[in-house]
Amino acid sequence: MPERLKFIFLRAQKKITQAPIKLSPKHYLIQHVRKATQITLHIVKNPAVPFKSKEILVVLTDDQGLKRVKGLLWGQPEISDVVSVSYGQPPLCEIIINEDQARRQTPWGLQEEILFLYIHGLLHILGYDDNTLSKRSLMLSLGTKILYKTLQSR
Repeated sequence: MPERLKFIFLRAQKKITQAPIKLSPKHYLIQHVRKATQITLHIVKNPAVPFKSKEILVVLTDDQGLKRVKGLLWGQPEISDVVSVSYGQPPLCEIIINEDQARRQTPWGLQEEILFLYIHGLLHILGYDDNTLSKRSLMLSLGTKILYKTLQSR
């Protein structure tokens, strides 16, 4: 993992005009995301897309916020669980997690699902895709493996 990798965590507000709220330093995601990133970059030794980011912006939002993002980026305002975007200058990536969808779909606790969605988003940044059943199965399996390794290393 790049030594100077910076993480920025935000919780998006309901109204787009309000400033984002920073998450508490004790928030579950903040406590685990650096370790999950280290494990992911260790397991994925030769990613399809080399990881060059200097910052990862992690945003927690709701159904409406995620729909807004997907509409702006891809013209498809639909609900999803996570969206990942990587920018070249400066090297930055964003992982936007829909907490509403995480609550609906979690097979474990909400905190674990949010961490799993962060890992899933990071795998997308590294070039993984889930547009076919076999690719989706691979991503879910790899993401679950990384989640368990992250939680075991507390």
